[in-house]
Amino acid sequence: MRGPDYWPELVDKPEVGGYEEPDYEAIVDLKPDVVITSQLGDPRTEEILEPAGIPVVRLDFYKPKDFVRNAQLLGIILGQEKEAGEVIDFFQKYLDAVQERVETLKADEKKRVYYEGSDYKSVAEGSGWHEWIEMAGGANIFAGAGASNVAVDPEEILKRNPQLVWRSGPGDYIPPNSSEMEALYNTLISRPRGDKLDAVKNNQVHIMTYWNSKGCAKLIAITYLAKYLYPEMFQDIDPEAVAREWYEKYQGVEYKGGYVYPPKG
Repeated sequence: MRGPDYWPELVDKPEVGGYEEPDYEAIVDLKPDVVITSQLGDPRTEEILEPAGIPVVRLDFYKPKDFVRNAQLLGIILGQEKEAGEVIDFFQKYLDAVQERVETLKADEKKRVYYEGSDYKSVAEGSGWHEWIEMAGGANIFAGAGASNVAVDPEEILKRNPQLVWRSGPGDYIPPNSSEMEALYNTLISRPRGDKLDAVKNNQVHIMTYWNSKGCAKLIAITYLAKYLYPEMFQDIDPEAVAREWYEKYQGVEYKGGYVYPPKG
């Protein structure tokens, strides 16, 4: 992410494209010591750059279960093992607190969760969003769908009757205004026969900006989801405080707030 608000020091750095479509000529011209990209990136990256003497490392932080290993590797590559260890400790502190409590739940005690990235688009095994549902003690209603990204039938949502609905909402580091979030929320709860869902009946429909639950920030999503699902188990954890610490201490930017709707932690 680069821009005048989030890490503005990167604004004047050279553009080299995205991980899916890198500008290889620009990369080679910069003569980097290493190129760090994602497993989801262009599969040709190694065969194009390594003959030019540029090693390629693929790291992924969008899957919470891989976070520690990837953070350790990045720390070694950058010669910042101490700093990497501090970030890992922060991550594990809250993740372990959640895991230790939800692992006591039996399968039939885990609440049903429907995650929606965009209209009627959900996830299953292989997705980082599926991972955080499980790590927060939820049961993804579309687990076993056979693909990490799933186009779902509205009737199937009704049939599987989630107890909590989580929707990725609009917004970047600068959060959307509350009216945008409210409009999306009202659209969700007013879908045909939506009032039949346990999630709607019990006010368990939540929106979080995509920004606040992508990549490493999935830790924030995990703490929010765990608290929404099992508030009695997490009275001592404040997801908003976790988010603020992540932004201000480990990202070095101001915490804006307003990333969730309805606005409660």
